Amino acid sequence: MDLPAPASPSTILVLGGGPPSSLLTLPSYVHPRVLAAAGLYHSSPPGSKIICLSAGTAHVPQLSCPTPSGGRPIYESASCAAVLAGLGVPTEDVFCEITSYDTIGNIYFALTSFLLRAPALFPPSVVAVTSSFHLPRSKLVAEWVLSLSDLPRYSVSMLDVPDVGLSESALAERRGKEQKSIEYLNTVIPSITTSDQLFDWLTTTHTLYSSAGLIQRSKCDEAFEPFVSGEGLSSYGGGLRVKGVGGWGGGGEAAPALLLLLMGYVLGKIAERLAAGWRTGASKRES
Repeated sequence: MDLPAPASPSTILVLGGGPPSSLLTLPSYVHPRVLAAAGLYHSSPPGSKIICLSAGTAHVPQLSCPTPSGGRPIYESASCAAVLAGLGVPTEDVFCEITSYDTIGNIYFALTSFLLRAPALFPPSVVAVTSSFHLPRSKLVAEWVLSLSDLPRYSVSMLDVPDVGLSESALAERRGKEQKSIEYLNTVIPSITTSDQLFDWLTTTHTLYSSAGLIQRSKCDEAFEPFVSGEGLSSYGGGLRVKGVGGWGGGGEAAPALLLLLMGYVLGKIAERLAAGWRTGASKRES
């Protein structure tokens, strides 16, 4: 299948990965996703857009901003957008999706809230950016959801970035969870081929988007069993704070050398993909 030419504008999706520690303090492995999205945007012609994905994460509490009347949520997507602004991406070209809490929701609500809602604004050439450990499942989901039979034609390509800040044991647990999710999805995908079928499944079966599932998850007096545990669960929170980027500061800053290393690695991968004519794993549904 042909891939979008490097000169073409794209819709860049930054997949969610975990709650920030503050507005400008992303989880360590999410930070390279944002760097990659900024690099792609700055290397693209006018017309590219970035959609930051996720309201929050299903497994851990959401960060909130204290107010006199209570807490106000700080969405994962808003945190990514704030960092992108610090990296020189105009806010008018960055959009925040604030409905989803998992990878399927990321792609589904990017589709329904943005791609289908404003097709003239969002190019049909879609690049999804995520971490290496998350790539197989996110690729499976993106190619499935964006190639449903009743949708306009989209091309989908993937860009993976390094799994920064995750220990080997946390990575092993996260990869195990990814594999279990892939196995489950492979039982679901064959029976869902239209957007109506996907909507029905999400709103009647999926525990994060169906009323029955949300009611059950909202019973605070009952024990809730997370999908991951141990280091895998703890790895969803926290953040990498880097001085001098988008106003970051305060305690726990990472050494500037680490940021430079991350930027060099990510931008190098972007350059490789562009030079190769976007020979990343991709799919384009035949018209």
